Amino acid sequence: MLHLRCGTLADFDFLYQVDVEDEGISVDFKADWTEKEWESHRQRIRSLLSDDHAATFILEDADSHCRVGVVCGFFRNIDRDTFPYPTGFGFLSRDIFPHDGRFCEVYQLWVDPAYRRRGLGSALKCELEYECLRRGVGLIYTHTESANKHVIALNHRLGYRCVRVGPIWDDVERVSLVKDLRPA
Repeated sequence: MLHLRCGTLADFDFLYQVDVEDEGISVDFKADWTEKEWESHRQRIRSLLSDDHAATFILEDADSHCRVGVVCGFFRNIDRDTFPYPTGFGFLSRDIFPHDGRFCEVYQLWVDPAYRRRGLGSALKCELEYECLRRGVGLIYTHTESANKHVIALNHRLGYRCVRVGPIWDDVERVSLVKDLRPA
């Protein structure tokens, strides 16, 4: 049986390992990072587990206590926040965002390969969407490489729409998708 729970600082090593392995990325842009860049990245990962502007949900096998999935999101404001790294939403028209500028950026979605094709990725994304609704956030943003057809299809099934295709921080083509969570 699987158990869904909020991430805690005790999940840092797991989350950091998932992030460093970065299996959805074809280019190893982290290969040339300095120790200072790695430390900044570790702090960003830690903030996903400890800061009010973030949320992390973990799927855990209740019997083995093995973590089998994770979704993380940062809660942002397009009008007020500054971003020290290139972002896909920085290329988007302001009109895509709610009038208050608030949105959630999906930072990480991962499911253990042995548990895939069971709807767990969908369940994790839906939990992050519920968290957005609890916080009154009206839009959720994500991006993936164009080659990740299964991830793009998952997002489309969940009601996301493509708002941009193109490179973000390197030459790799990425698809930016959003889902409007505001009532129609």
